[in-house]
Amino acid sequence: MKEKILTDKKYGLRDYLYIPFSVYPFGCLLKLLTKLVSALLPALQVLTMAAFIDRVTLVVQGKAGGNEVYVPLLLLACILAFTYLNGQLIAFLNLKTELRLAGTYETALLDKRGKLEYWHIENDDSWNVVDRTCKEATEKLLRGFDSLLDMGELLIRVLSLLIILTLQVWWIGLAILAVSIPLFRVSLKAGKENYEAYRNAEKKTREAEYLHKVLTERESAEERTLFGYSDWLNKKWLEKYETARKITMSVMLRNYIKMKGSSLITVAISLIIILVLLYPLSQGKLTAGMFIALVSAALELIQLMSWQLARLTEQMAKNKAYMMI
Repeated sequence: MKEKILTDKKYGLRDYLYIPFSVYPFGCLLKLLTKLVSALLPALQVLTMAAFIDRVTLVVQGKAGGNEVYVPLLLLACILAFTYLNGQLIAFLNLKTELRLAGTYETALLDKRGKLEYWHIENDDSWNVVDRTCKEATEKLLRGFDSLLDMGELLIRVLSLLIILTLQVWWIGLAILAVSIPLFRVSLKAGKENYEAYRNAEKKTREAEYLHKVLTERESAEERTLFGYSDWLNKKWLEKYETARKITMSVMLRNYIKMKGSSLITVAISLIIILVLLYPLSQGKLTAGMFIALVSAALELIQLMSWQLARLTEQMAKNKAYMMI
């Protein structure tokens, strides 16, 4: 199997799916199915919650019997139970997949690394690529796989909630979508910039790690005592560490400010949506249950589009850059 995983070809985002499915098809398929169900649950929960609140209201008003509440209540209980059990199942599947990949994907990487010509080891640029590729290889591959599944789940969630909102007040879905497109572009750019910062800082980080080993490991104790170079190496280590930290932090801070600024707009949009929905509620065109459910859906949709979409888009950009080293 490992011979099929790493071949002489160009890699891309699709390989985050191909490699895990090649190693552990049953677990990956099961995880894909659970993600699909999870993606549809928010829309189902919104409709079920609306039905539950409306029926409880009718029961309190004496217009319906208590047995009217049982069906939506049972559905809500099933949704909560699946959410809890799904988290446990995903954790188990992640562990199984990680163990399979560690024995297959990382072995294939080590084989490739062992067959490199010696000049690659002496060449800084080549060894930086090798170090970025092989360091935490399984974790990076799993993050890429999870990011693709999470992005698919997020898109289905967003689409289903947008449909519910648009059917009630047609322009709300369009307004949220219009705000989210610029945010998506900001997130994509942020992901690329963060990975480029990581690449620029990685060389200094590797040099700092080497100096740290010389300063702390027992093998170098006699040389440190004999030549007394600890103070000088300490200064060099701090210089390289600070250079790497400043490169990374400057990019992260700049992108953080951009994302926070964009999120303030989404907060304003959510408040406007709540105020707009008050009018059809006062006119009797919306039931109390549907009003609460729609407000909940709008807030969740804002959160999905402004935070989760931004985070996943940034992660996807990093994953793509890693695969295309």
